[in-house]
This record gives sequence, structure tokens and C-alpha cells, in this order.
Amino acid sequence: MSDIKIILLCGSRMALPGMRDLFFFKQLAVVIIPEHCTEFIQEVQLLLNETGIPVLTVTKKDYAAKLQGAIKKY
Repeated sequence: MSDIKIILLCGSRMALPGMRDLFFFKQLAVVIIPEHCTEFIQEVQLLLNETGIPVLTVTKKDYAAKLQGAIKKY
């Protein structure tokens, strides 16, 4: 398997199948979701609860800084 890690940027349930596949193949590093998607954030947090994969929320103001930080960290 590949050592490539993915930062998944998403905001809807349509991302869930891809997220599950990335997790299964151990390629998911972090999930980033806009903070206005509150129900989706909760759903993803429940899904990834005990996996150690962080779920970050972003706003329009801090999007670039948080994305840069995630790229460096993960």
C-alpha cells in the first residue's frame, strides 16, 4: 500500500464513502470541514471517534492558515 496521506476537505455526506475508503486503506490523515456544516461535523466526529484521525473545522477567515498548518502537521 502507498505511504501517501490525504487531507480530505469536505462539507457533505457525499464524501462519506470516499472517507471510509481512505480510512480503510490507511491514507486518511485529517478531515477538514467548514464550521457551518454542524450536523455533518458531528456525523464525521462520530464516525472517526476512536480512529485518531482529527476533524478540523474552518471558517472563511482561518481557512488558509488552518489548511497550511494541517499540511505541515499531517
